[in-house]
Amino acid sequence: MGASTEDWKWYSDDNTAHPATDVNGKPSKMNSYWWGESGFYDQSGKYYTNFMMPTSVNFDVKTEDRERKGGQLTLQFKPVRNLTLTGNYFRFDLEQNSQTNTLKIPEWNLARYNGDGNWPGGRMLDGLTFDKSGTIVTGAQYSAHTGKTYYCSEAAAAAAGQKPGGWGPDDCTIPTPQITGSYNREKALSQTADIEAEWRGQSVDASFKAGRTWAAGGPELQFTMPIKPRMQNADGSWTLGNYASAWSLSGTPTMSFSPQLMANLQKGIGEIDLGSTQSSWTRNSTEQKYAQADATWHTDRGWLDSVMFGAKYRDGGTHRSTGNSYWACKGTDAGNYDNRYQAGCDPTANKFQPQFLYSQSLDNLAGGIQASAFPAINFPTYINYLNQTYGAMQTRNEDNFVYNVREKIASAYLQANIKAERLRGNVGLRFVRTRQHADSTDQ
Repeated sequence: MGASTEDWKWYSDDNTAHPATDVNGKPSKMNSYWWGESGFYDQSGKYYTNFMMPTSVNFDVKTEDRERKGGQLTLQFKPVRNLTLTGNYFRFDLEQNSQTNTLKIPEWNLARYNGDGNWPGGRMLDGLTFDKSGTIVTGAQYSAHTGKTYYCSEAAAAAAGQKPGGWGPDDCTIPTPQITGSYNREKALSQTADIEAEWRGQSVDASFKAGRTWAAGGPELQFTMPIKPRMQNADGSWTLGNYASAWSLSGTPTMSFSPQLMANLQKGIGEIDLGSTQSSWTRNSTEQKYAQADATWHTDRGWLDSVMFGAKYRDGGTHRSTGNSYWACKGTDAGNYDNRYQAGCDPTANKFQPQFLYSQSLDNLAGGIQASAFPAINFPTYINYLNQTYGAMQTRNEDNFVYNVREKIASAYLQANIKAERLRGNVGLRFVRTRQHADSTDQ
């Protein structure tokens, strides 16, 4: 488990007059400024400026099931006294399934841009907390106020006489915590096979080794889906599943939500964010062929003790490909990636069902992070739902985002070893030739 932040920004009405500073008021090396060049209000009308704040605060809980299998086979044979033959085969299998459940509180309930009509109202922000210097936001609180009128669209705001710009469902709902994460099923296989011959004679020792090593693997599925605790009704209005969100980074990272959150999610109050629902993965394969021969001639002739010579050859490369896993709407061409269910062919695809979450909040978080509730996606259940609703999962290999690297190395050496009563040394020649090739279709 862990806590993280994303994309800290410096908020100021004038970035030239009030550039980013550290906690001592001295210029900071931070160069990530809010492009709108303004502070913002909360719902009570309090104005905040000249500070840095994360764009999102995230909590993660990861579970992983990993299984490794390995095997080795070695055979050795001596056809004659001076010759030893050896053969080896190594194999390693890795199967890994992992699931990360994430809660995020992004900046969606802030009205940050001073050119929008919703800017003075502060959207759903109740307040910020700061460190002692007043320059670092350490917490934020959001809530929907009972009895207050909120506007969920530009049309509703215009009808109430509000200025245009920025109005949407984030002005009348609490879309956090964003309940998201990732689900991964992955396999990899690595193998090596080689043979070796070793000769030990009276004046000549020699060895030869040749083999091949190859490996391939990657995800067969890498899937992510986010859910927001709100639901749009048939008349265009919104039902809230959460009425308050807050985060704090002072001490133990903490998130708190309204007590009704888990119960409302079990009632089906939620929406799937199809625009961020996706599956994309990268797979790799690597292989190398090699051969090497070495020999030593023991001369026993005065100062020339021995002569060593040999050669080596290697030819290897790596291939990387990118692709997607997807489910196509029934009645469409399943081989066409544009027919995936979240692309618009199923108008009900964003409908949330309680079974997509675990029935209970995740627990055992003590000592790392604190959350008043931790709703979590049951990814295996959702994947089963997709299989039942749309049929078998499809795999698409990208024409672009392919990467290949290949390298060939040939080398040889000759070395004479000198040995006298008071002198030892060697002299030799070495030759190495390397050829490399790389191509990519990344765009």
